[in-house]
Amino acid sequence: MIGTRGCDDACLRDWRPVKAPADAQPSGYWNVATRDDGTKQWVYKDYALYTYAGDKAPGDMNGNDIYDYLIHDAVNKLPDIPPGLQQVGAGALYWAFAAP
Repeated sequence: MIGTRGCDDACLRDWRPVKAPADAQPSGYWNVATRDDGTKQWVYKDYALYTYAGDKAPGDMNGNDIYDYLIHDAVNKLPDIPPGLQQVGAGALYWAFAAP
């Protein structure tokens, strides 16, 4: 539902889309989204993937546990939601992987 529109221009200063090649193909939980500028972005389990600009070296996880809360009327902000759908509550998905 959020797709690539969940990260606006202010967000993109810190979070960079994980770009996919133009010929990338979906596989399993991995999918490809087309951004408004026409570039492709990797999506995992329907969540667009981003890297954090504050990470400087392989293994850095400086963006871990950074939270921005977005409160809005999803029905009026995202036009592709079916009419009459009401969203109540909050949901989140995050994961982290760190190798020693």
